[in-house]
Amino acid sequence: MTDEEKKTYARRITEANPMELIVVLYDMLLGDLLEAQDILSAPAAGEANEPAGSLTIVRGTETGLMDLRHAERVVDQLRSVLSFQGEAADMSRHLYSLYDYMLRQISKALYLEDAEPVKEALKVAEPLREAFIEAAKSDKRGPMMSNAESTLAGLTYGRAGLSEYGTSDPNRGFFV
Repeated sequence: MTDEEKKTYARRITEANPMELIVVLYDMLLGDLLEAQDILSAPAAGEANEPAGSLTIVRGTETGLMDLRHAERVVDQLRSVLSFQGEAADMSRHLYSLYDYMLRQISKALYLEDAEPVKEALKVAEPLREAFIEAAKSDKRGPMMSNAESTLAGLTYGRAGLSEYGTSDPNRGFFV
């Protein structure tokens, strides 16, 4: 995950209501799984399909394994917020079994350094993300973090042309 992606996720987290926060976790999970899948699917150095002198990512690199470890932590976080009481109990039991399946696939991918289990985890995670996006549309609660700084953004003209501007200082800019 790049520094820019980390900043984007941090901003989204501070502005998210409870359902949007789950969508952010799913976005992180999918990013980790897709990155790990790309790295683990890359041909190993010296394989027959590799052109001579080409630069490739070696299968099982530390980056791919770190992505899978982070994906495990994200699924653990999703699993930890399930409520097994009240009307949400039945749905939580179903989600728990899906999260458990994803964790087993991620563990298998870590152990075997193979992309196939990652593909299986993606088959579960992608539809769940879409379902939570739809659920988040109907959640009208405000952001969970009420004491976070607001983010202001705009465009400015400079000598080099148009540039994007962003700050968290509410006293910057023009007041009307």
